[in-house]
Formats: sequence, C-alpha cells, structure tokens
Amino acid sequence: MKVPDFIEWAEEIQSRENKIMLLKGEEYTVSNEDKFKNFKSIAERTDSTAEKVALIYLLKHMDSIRNYVLHGKEASDEPIMGRIMDARNYLLLLGGIIEETKTKSSLSRRTLESHKNQLIEDQRKIDNTPFEKKAYKRMIAEIENFQFRQESLQKEINEHFFLDGLNNEQG
Repeated sequence: MKVPDFIEWAEEIQSRENKIMLLKGEEYTVSNEDKFKNFKSIAERTDSTAEKVALIYLLKHMDSIRNYVLHGKEASDEPIMGRIMDARNYLLLLGGIIEETKTKSSLSRRTLESHKNQLIEDQRKIDNTPFEKKAYKRMIAEIENFQFRQESLQKEINEHFFLDGLNNEQG
C-alpha cells in the first residue's frame, strides 16, 4: 500500500473508531458523565481496578486478533477489522483510565504535602499551648507515616510488575 493510500485508509478507520467509541460509550456509561463508569463499576464489584478491567476487555479482542493471525479465519460474526478497531479503542480507554488515575494520585500527594506544610507552619506559632504543639507534632508524624507507607507500597508494586515482566520474558 502506498503512503497516501495508507494515510487515507487510516483516517477512515480512525473516523469509524471514533463513531464506535461514541455509540458504545453511551451504552456502557449508562448516561453517566464518567466515561470510565463501566470499568470502575465492574472493578468495584470484582474487587479489582478499572485498569485491570479495561485490560481484560482489551485482551479479549487481542486473543481474537491473535487467533485470526495464526489461523487466517474469523471465529465469530464480527469481522477482524471490527476487533482491531475495538482493541484500539480499548487501548485509548485504558490510557484514559491510567491518565485519570495518575492525575488524581498526583493531586492527592500534593494536597497531602500541602496539609503537612500548613501543620508545620501552624506548629511553629509562638502562642500554641503544649496540647496544640503535641497535636501538631502527632498529625505531622501521621502524615509522614502515611506518605512513607504509600511510597513503600508504590515501590513494591513497581518491583512486582518489573519482576513479573522479567518472569514472563524468561518463561
């Protein structure tokens, strides 16, 4: 396929994918403004995360695409291009969920740090009673302990996924 032909074809596919995203999005968000409501709802009901739910949906389509590539035939009523378009849309949805999660996490860390800084400032006031000084000190320590646990948990999660990735590559 020549480059101009590919560009034209790709633009047509992207236009169709956007239409699919809008149509199916209405069905799955149940008239809710949250684009990821379906993923979050299923995650909550299955004690999982929205990211994992989106990944499962994506993998379902990837398995179908893999089957087509390996065997050269469509195993269902849906054409292979429909599966490919759905997979690309699930990648976009997964990316959106990840972006939303990262943004919320970043805001939460900043908010927590801001509260801690305000407590430190309040702790330094000259007219604090001994009780207030002790209370400020304890609240600051609680925030710092929480921050430490969050950082430790994040390191553990990152290490798990890194090691899991290595195990999968070697396996």
